[in-house]
Amino acid sequence: MCILKDNFKIIIIALYQNIYYIINMDKEKYKETNVIGICVGETCSSKNSDDILLMVTTILGVGPGETTPDKRFRVETVPCMGKCNSAPKVVVNGEVLVMQTAEDLGVILSDLLNS
Repeated sequence: MCILKDNFKIIIIALYQNIYYIINMDKEKYKETNVIGICVGETCSSKNSDDILLMVTTILGVGPGETTPDKRFRVETVPCMGKCNSAPKVVVNGEVLVMQTAEDLGVILSDLLNS
């Protein structure tokens, strides 16, 4: 029973963090910006989300928490969003994408850069 209770707490915390992140993404402030959030939770990190973050920051030339000089892109790190079996997760403009690779996000980023 104690294990179930602890797991339930972890799920609630992850859900809260996800909701908090989405609600507090200041969409008005960044309304002309493509916001890319990369999960840095333990499971996502173990499944190469660090490589995704490195690729995005290298291509865009900005670090986490920064916006490109032209204000088109903002890179964020995101706390664990739960559902770790579908890691790594990336949030692009509020849409949660699961099981992403650097190549997957590279295609999405290329499309956004060319739009």
